[in-house]
Amino acid sequence: MAAALLLSLVLQAVPYPALWAVPWAVYSVSAHGSVRGRRALLAAGVLGAVLFGHHLTHAALGGAAQMSWWERGLMWLSVSGGAAVVVLAAFAFGGWRRLSLLRDRELLERAQRLERERDQERRLAAQDERTRIAREMHDVVAHSLSVIIAQADGARYAVASAGGAPVPETASAALATIAATGRSSLAQMRRLLGVLRTDDGGALAPLPGLADLPALVAGCTGTGADVRLRVHGEPEPGRLPSGAELAVYRIVQEALTNALRHAPGLRTVTVELRWTREGLSGSVHNDGVTADPRSAPAPGNGLRGMRERADLYAGTVSAGPCPPDGFRVRFSVPHQER
Repeated sequence: MAAALLLSLVLQAVPYPALWAVPWAVYSVSAHGSVRGRRALLAAGVLGAVLFGHHLTHAALGGAAQMSWWERGLMWLSVSGGAAVVVLAAFAFGGWRRLSLLRDRELLERAQRLERERDQERRLAAQDERTRIAREMHDVVAHSLSVIIAQADGARYAVASAGGAPVPETASAALATIAATGRSSLAQMRRLLGVLRTDDGGALAPLPGLADLPALVAGCTGTGADVRLRVHGEPEPGRLPSGAELAVYRIVQEALTNALRHAPGLRTVTVELRWTREGLSGSVHNDGVTADPRSAPAPGNGLRGMRERADLYAGTVSAGPCPPDGFRVRFSVPHQER
């Protein structure tokens, strides 16, 4: 439309009815066009206003000799200025409409972005909850099943070697069934943990803490190994929150579970806690024979769960063999700011 109107002005054929379409064209391009298109149309509109004033002045006055040159110029300037004001007003109104559309679009995009962020937060919260459930199941159920298996195996071996006495076949078979069932349940539980941890903390009972460690150690004494607990130093009241105590409890629990399951020839397990000015440090050491890495089972979630719990309270966990035999898990949790 701009090209056609400019061509008509150059050819001195002024289509007056068509000129009413100029403000609408300027408004439309200013509101919806690109930056380059808006600049080009504004320049064409101003040029068209100048040509329109020249041709309208020439058509209205013709060759009238009584008009001086400055009167012609004043009339041309008035007509061109009025046309330019119409073009600029349409351009400004289109710019205001463009800003309004951009603001509405920005609000819509912001609302959509907030909705996506809420969905992502819900997914992350669900994934964190699944990870927490998996960690709790692993720490609680895995430890219990490992103790059951160790006690059943120990009792079966004791019955089988009862000083030459007759072997009660029924009791031995029952204990073997307990051990087999416990191993099967442990394997199924680990598969379930793998599902819970993949997505491509409130119980009614009180959570355990450091005061429950003696009971935890006592529950492992019937497995055939001598489990000992040693505590050095005195804790500073209120410097270690209940969540950190739970993390230490679960780390010790998982270390005992690993010792009962993966340390052949286990005789002694020593749980040592040491209170210092910096916080609580400790270790769980067993004197069992370290398994050959080539024959070790696939890594589970135990060590990863220990590190996750320690990271929550700026703590550390390390694990590795202790020459000549044995395995040690070290951990530390610093005091929290009051």
